Amino acid sequence: LSEDVQARWGEDFLRVQAKNISENFLYRHAEDPNKVVEVLEHAVLNSKPEIRYRPGWQSKYFFLPLSMAPVCQSRLKLVLTNKLTMLLTISIIFLFYIIYILYQYFNRTPNISPNGKYIFISGCDTGFGHGLAIKLDKQGFNVLAGVFTSDNVTSLREKLSSRATVFRLDITKEEDIEAAFQLVKQKTQVLHALVNNAGIVTSGYIDWIQVDTVRQIMNVNFFGHVTMTKRFLPLLIAKRDSRVVNMSSICGFISLPGSAAYCASKYAFESFSDCLRHEMRPWHLRVSIIEPGTMQTAMTERLEVSLKNVWLQLPNDTRKRWGEQFFPFLSLLRILL
Repeated sequence: LSEDVQARWGEDFLRVQAKNISENFLYRHAEDPNKVVEVLEHAVLNSKPEIRYRPGWQSKYFFLPLSMAPVCQSRLKLVLTNKLTMLLTISIIFLFYIIYILYQYFNRTPNISPNGKYIFISGCDTGFGHGLAIKLDKQGFNVLAGVFTSDNVTSLREKLSSRATVFRLDITKEEDIEAAFQLVKQKTQVLHALVNNAGIVTSGYIDWIQVDTVRQIMNVNFFGHVTMTKRFLPLLIAKRDSRVVNMSSICGFISLPGSAAYCASKYAFESFSDCLRHEMRPWHLRVSIIEPGTMQTAMTERLEVSLKNVWLQLPNDTRKRWGEQFFPFLSLLRILL
């Protein structure tokens, strides 16, 4: 960042913000990423996958209610003016909750045979994609795993059976996507599932980040997946009940300070996913969205480093502009999160 931006935010800001991250309740209680792998598995292997999955307690019981707070607040007075309306509303909500719990209980067992099924997963270097590739390979599926770095091609290949195919894939490059398509097409004319899992995250306030950074995040988290989906649609709609499983985030339905670029990419990705689901109904293509909260992955562990890198490039006037008056807000944010 330029010196004027650094000055605007103040020299002590990075230390305070780094402390906020380290003491953040949700980061200190980051959840097991295997919960995400489990719902990914369900979305891929169940004959009736859910439209949205919210693995872990954070996504369902913290961020989802938080995202509804503005709407609930505006309608609360209207509901409370009539006791009968309030009682009826609570009863309906409770009834739907019970139905939802029962549905999840009886619909959790994967029921799709692995015989002849090909599943394409992007972003298999680490985290969710890595875990899903290993799990599906052990169950007998033909896994097509795209990884970003060449070193991870070798390491992942050693963990999978000879049935799996591991290759380098940068979803921001159309030539990589085309090469992957031709590779897959040599093996099968029907793709059971496309798991759009690759993603990046960068912390930083709007005043900090460069437009090029926003473009980079959008290119990976949105445009890359759009290009992947469009290219592989012919193989997906070649058979009924194939599916696209898109890895989003709680940032796809709630906006958080310091995550403007990331949230924008996930909001766009969720809208694209919903439109795709509507448009592909004639071909019976199923589309699921995964919305995890804070999980213990390499990507979340890099947040503090990412923040520091952005801070070091801030111009001084930006640091100075925010200065000490911004610290109380950060303290409040730390309490909330």
